[in-house]
Amino acid sequence: MNDELRTKIEKVYFELQKEACAPIIGKLNEGINSINKSMPKSYSNFLNVCNGGRFGSIDLWSNELIFDNQYRVTEMVGGNGNWFCIGQVLYEPLVVKLDTEDIYLFYQGYENEIEGKCFGNLDTFLNDYVFGKKYAEIIPDAEEEEWYIFLNKINLI
Repeated sequence: MNDELRTKIEKVYFELQKEACAPIIGKLNEGINSINKSMPKSYSNFLNVCNGGRFGSIDLWSNELIFDNQYRVTEMVGGNGNWFCIGQVLYEPLVVKLDTEDIYLFYQGYENEIEGKCFGNLDTFLNDYVFGKKYAEIIPDAEEEEWYIFLNKINLI
């Protein structure tokens, strides 16, 4: 994870603690050091900084929950040998392609028929879509959502 993204996450964590309605906006868990190493390196690095959380309509699994959610990739082409589920966007699986560590969003019921939307690597996804203005590209009516309004308030978008 690059320093710019790490700083952005720390800013969001700090600013969110000031918000009276923080539970409605989102939740960032403090990073942890004891991480199961049998997951993509980019995601374990993220968990060191932020042990998952809820970012508006995007959920990123914590170290404690991530292995309970791997059932979501079993029906995908290549199954667990090709994909690792790291969260969900509006309840649709958000996965890492293991050979490239690129992030994909798949729509349930279509995993075997079409390739999902690729967001690039985890840093790009976090920077642009979780903590940036591209959030509005994947979340309908994002401009009215508390998370997006919060990001705007703290000058991240």
